[in-house]
Amino acid sequence: MLFQIVKQLFINLESRAAILLGSRICNVCEKEILPPPLTLNIHNCSRQSKFLCQSCLQILHYQGDQNLICCTIGGDKPMQCVSVYAYHGTARDTIRTFKYRGMTHLGGELAQQLLPALPTLLREGKQGVIVVAVPLHRKKLKERGFNQSELIARQLARLAGLKHDNRALIRTRITEPQYGLNKLKRSANVKDAFSASPRVKDKSVILIDDVLTSGATALACRDALIAAGARKVAVLTVARAIMRSEVDV
Repeated sequence: MLFQIVKQLFINLESRAAILLGSRICNVCEKEILPPPLTLNIHNCSRQSKFLCQSCLQILHYQGDQNLICCTIGGDKPMQCVSVYAYHGTARDTIRTFKYRGMTHLGGELAQQLLPALPTLLREGKQGVIVVAVPLHRKKLKERGFNQSELIARQLARLAGLKHDNRALIRTRITEPQYGLNKLKRSANVKDAFSASPRVKDKSVILIDDVLTSGATALACRDALIAAGARKVAVLTVARAIMRSEVDV
């Protein structure tokens, strides 16, 4: 615990130095990043970032397990899903900036926000647990230049001391964007679109994605991982989006 606090102090000092050496603009709201008052109280030390302002950091600050968005999907084969935010406001803007404006350094910021939620999925301990990202098809990866879920997964595994496997799961065919499709069409779109490596056999997999909507993609990934011998699959995402069909009218 003390090591983590001292480490955060060092990161804060590094961020403060970068800010003071030159004006920096928040990647999300585009306001100037101003450091909070410097304190030597290691128990009351505000987190600082070179990429996000204090206002955005406060909104994204982990608010405790009671505010996690937890659900199970998959009907008679339930899979546990945990999301840290609802997909709106600053959380949505951060994800979209990260994903569509190529701000890849925000992957580390989002991994920091997922870290406190991880114990919810680790009640049986870390033994045999691997972290796997929802993959992009190689053509899509070439177009975008990075897989946002992979960047989050890699940083999260490093922070948590877990094994990260970026070759455990692949997308075997190009799928249409899920946006605008209803739940049935989403499921059909990603059916049999993934393949998993035999090395997931007997592993407990934490599947990482940026946003969970219908859960169709996560379930298709789960089916491929279980078919390859994974013992269990659970999902951890930055945000949860609600489909229109799920909203009471």
